[in-house]
Amino acid sequence: MFYSPFFLCNVVSAQSIKYVNGNNNWDADSLGNHSFVVQLTAAEYSKNKTVAHVVIPWRRNDDNPSEKRIIIVSENGKQPLSNIKIIKSDNETGNILFEPLNGPGKYYIYYMPYKNEGRSNYPKGVYLKPEQTADESWIKQTNLRKAFAEASAIQYEAIDAFNSFYPMEVIATK
Repeated sequence: MFYSPFFLCNVVSAQSIKYVNGNNNWDADSLGNHSFVVQLTAAEYSKNKTVAHVVIPWRRNDDNPSEKRIIIVSENGKQPLSNIKIIKSDNETGNILFEPLNGPGKYYIYYMPYKNEGRSNYPKGVYLKPEQTADESWIKQTNLRKAFAEASAIQYEAIDAFNSFYPMEVIATK
């Protein structure tokens, strides 16, 4: 059997995001079951300390991603960031601006948070709707900027193996 070296090269380069299980290391009841770990480097942070930009290649299979809340928490912070602006949120990517309050480092972007409704023997998960938490002056500032500190999505995390989308529920891109 003959395998093309070109084909093998494409397979290797197609997987750039690491998919891991979080081993229940966050509160799913408040943050949901899925997150992306984002890295903001010191070099990028020093260019622009007030606005960071990231494109998340989440490849979601759910309906209407723009109608679901996104929560961002810094690695060394307990409270969610309030200054967040979603530029675009569709099934393939999330294009997000945020204020990196704790400087360079890791930030966790939780998407698809939910609350349980219904009875204990028949729970019903309802996705939380987006909410506007950003300060109006910060939003105006982001609209005037031409450059942002570029953060990088480095890995996808599911709360546990049972809730992981990888590999069967990760959609193909156009």
